[in-house]
Amino acid sequence: MKCVCPMGGDRTCPDNCLIAVWHSTPIDQRTKERRRPLVEQLAKQGYTQEAIAIQLGVSQQVISKDYATLLLGGNVKGQGKDTRGRKKSTGRPKSRRGEQTPITDQAREIIRQAVLEKTPVNRPELSRQHGVSDKAIQLAIAIEDTRQKTIEEKTALDPNILSKTAQEKLDIAIRAHKRKLDAEFEVRTREECRRWLNDVSLPQYAKELGELERSITSRKGIMDRITYRKILACLHPDRVLDPVLKKRYEEAFRLFTELEKRVLDEKQSPTTFRKMPRTYEDLMAMKAKVQAERRARRSASKINVR
Repeated sequence: MKCVCPMGGDRTCPDNCLIAVWHSTPIDQRTKERRRPLVEQLAKQGYTQEAIAIQLGVSQQVISKDYATLLLGGNVKGQGKDTRGRKKSTGRPKSRRGEQTPITDQAREIIRQAVLEKTPVNRPELSRQHGVSDKAIQLAIAIEDTRQKTIEEKTALDPNILSKTAQEKLDIAIRAHKRKLDAEFEVRTREECRRWLNDVSLPQYAKELGELERSITSRKGIMDRITYRKILACLHPDRVLDPVLKKRYEEAFRLFTELEKRVLDEKQSPTTFRKMPRTYEDLMAMKAKVQAERRARRSASKINVR
């Protein structure tokens, strides 16, 4: 039988030649069901998709679909034989997921704890100690770092993926961290209050209090103390017996007593000023003193009741 292959040339094909049988079949009978067994056999002989497409007179896309249907994953483009039946270079072998990598696995075991604790890794030292190359250590660090970040992200999003023991540890760590944050916040708040009192509030208060004291001590009365005492004696409620007048005298006596600082000058009626705190420490010391005095009075009152 004369060769009918598209690239066969002037030669004779055997009677059982697959290509010859295909090209001798009428075009309307060249179905995919008849083509796929030919594609499978040619692929097993090492022909590429491109070579099979040329031999069968169809496009490479058609052969690619036949490959997908036949699940011929091992004979991919760029491998096997070319259109003339010559072997083609398979190129550099590619690593596949799931292959065993004992050196990398060993390096990962070596540096895993250090990556977990986020401590520096001395690659040259580990390489000498364990007989693993520096590149393997470097690759292991990158893999473990990515793994740890992935775990942290998943844990942050969904703590339920952890075991019960790990969840309990996480809850304890979260509570401890909250207590630490609360303590830090309390310290910062106290320090800010101390700064505000020392720098703003107490200085302004002392300034206003000083102005008030100067205003009080520089006042000028309208009478001397002898005159004030005479008027006050005339208004004393004990001078009258009539109940109606007694109430009016009591009110007049109270009102005139309240006017003492206005009718007498500072020399005739000296004013006693309470010592006020100037700093945060003075304020806290005064507060402690007042609290101690209150406790002492309460204790004394309980003793008297008994």
